[in-house]
Amino acid sequence: MTREKKKIIIFDVDGTLAKLNSWVLFSQLLADHHGLEGEQKEELVKQHYLLYKKFREFIEQNNSTQEILNEEWIEVQQKLFRIWSLNGKKPLTPAILEIIVQKIVEDFVTDELKSLFDSLKNQGYVIYLVSASFTEFVEALAIELEVEGFANSRFDLSDPNDPKLKYHPDEDGRKLGQILNIIEKNEINLDEDEVWVIDDKPGIELVQKKIAKMILIGTDEQNEFIHAVIQGIEELLDLLDRQ
Repeated sequence: MTREKKKIIIFDVDGTLAKLNSWVLFSQLLADHHGLEGEQKEELVKQHYLLYKKFREFIEQNNSTQEILNEEWIEVQQKLFRIWSLNGKKPLTPAILEIIVQKIVEDFVTDELKSLFDSLKNQGYVIYLVSASFTEFVEALAIELEVEGFANSRFDLSDPNDPKLKYHPDEDGRKLGQILNIIEKNEINLDEDEVWVIDDKPGIELVQKKIAKMILIGTDEQNEFIHAVIQGIEELLDLLDRQ
């Protein structure tokens, strides 16, 4: 009996499914919820971004995969919590987070994106999301798009009133591990089956190790490891049809 060919397609989220950033939207919508306008809103978004930038630098300097509990790490978490809650005046509750997440999902999920995913499913593709955004958003997006599964690799806001930031310093490496888990779960034979990764940043390890074919979106970057470059998600079906 001939084995049916399996087809897996794995999407990044921010900058790939839409030219949006879920963390920027999060801070903007949080400012709206707090009733901030003009300079006050700009200041909250700016503070959120600067803290995120500091957080990235801090993780890179520590170069550790373990949760870091020194004073600077705790200070970063406390500052983020103060930003979210306007210094404790308006706590970020699970109910508020749910409202904000739903609005972010609505911004990402267009009729065109749903149609694309439906077409891919009809062609036999099994779809996953692997994102560097936070759990609540990626899970809600996965449910809305009715995909097979998801993984996220950055912050975890499972308790918004006690934010514990978890981060893997080598984001591409973490994504690689998550993609390998997806391949193992689906019992993929890399010599016979198809694995596609759609991202706005190159994950060279994936293609160097012949794990997946990578399609970059919204960039002019090209090298020997990247299978193809497209400028918009709407070009994906035509590209796959030509393979």
